Amino acid sequence: MTRENRTCKLIQAVCHVDFVVKSQWLVDSAKAGKFLPAEPYKIDCIPVDENLKFPLEKVLNSTIRSTLFAGKYFYVTPDVFPARSEIVRMIESSGGKVEEKRRTAQAIADIYTQALDSYIIVTCPNDMHLCTDLIRFGNPKCLIVSTEFVMSSILKQSLEIEQNIMPLLYNNSYAGGNKTNK
Repeated sequence: MTRENRTCKLIQAVCHVDFVVKSQWLVDSAKAGKFLPAEPYKIDCIPVDENLKFPLEKVLNSTIRSTLFAGKYFYVTPDVFPARSEIVRMIESSGGKVEEKRRTAQAIADIYTQALDSYIIVTCPNDMHLCTDLIRFGNPKCLIVSTEFVMSSILKQSLEIEQNIMPLLYNNSYAGGNKTNK
């Protein structure tokens, strides 16, 4: 990496790579005519802002990093940021399945009775109208979260549900069972 910051490519990569190194490793390796040991060039922490940092060691040592979202189905609305294609790649890199079309409210309710939190909608304020039918009779029968859910969950290696719920769609606090799953 040329800069130590949270990027879409980094989030996708940490699900599969052994090291994240500074770009200087490539320069120095080229000068030496061989790949140098990566250890002195490792990036240990990714800052998001001055108060939030993600320790990469925890992610890179996690046994579930490529399966964190296994067994979960996602629908990602069109106008999310980062771009839908980036969020889809992040979800798939961590074992989730992304559906092109959102399920009907009845199909979502049916899967909810079988497996809580197995269907997740990733959305943004501009796309909330795509979820209004799900709240017609109370809280939705699936998780409706921001893109931060995907990014933070991967970088923390736990499902960061509560703090990433789209609050305008829920009457009370999250009513879907477990607030944080591991």
